[in-house]
Amino acid sequence: MIARKTIETISGAHDRTKQTESIERLTEALLMVVQAAVERRVEEMFPISTVAEPVEASNEPSSGGLVDALEIAKLLGRDVSSREKVRAARLYVYNLARQNLIPCVRISPRRIMFNPADIRRVIANGGNAQPYRMA
Repeated sequence: MIARKTIETISGAHDRTKQTESIERLTEALLMVVQAAVERRVEEMFPISTVAEPVEASNEPSSGGLVDALEIAKLLGRDVSSREKVRAARLYVYNLARQNLIPCVRISPRRIMFNPADIRRVIANGGNAQPYRMA
């Protein structure tokens, strides 16, 4: 309804400034409608109880939350002093997870996170001779 009124205003306006203002109002109104629709859809698909908490950035991985491969690489003592070494360290951790040698949590088809407490347990046990099984 807002869009129809704005379009009528735009087509009836002879002044370019009025047309520009009308287009801006239309754009803002449409963005609000789309944003509200997206928020409703996200809430339907992912109730508040299933939304993951963001991982806090820190030098030491937190004891309770999930962290990314770089934090685990640091925990395992990998060198992360340059961009190439960071990439290699991440790949090392992802390869360990792919081989099921360290436990991981698959957040999405392309996102894997790790629980530092589980990794510390593997280290304390001297590593694993047997691969972990996915739950």
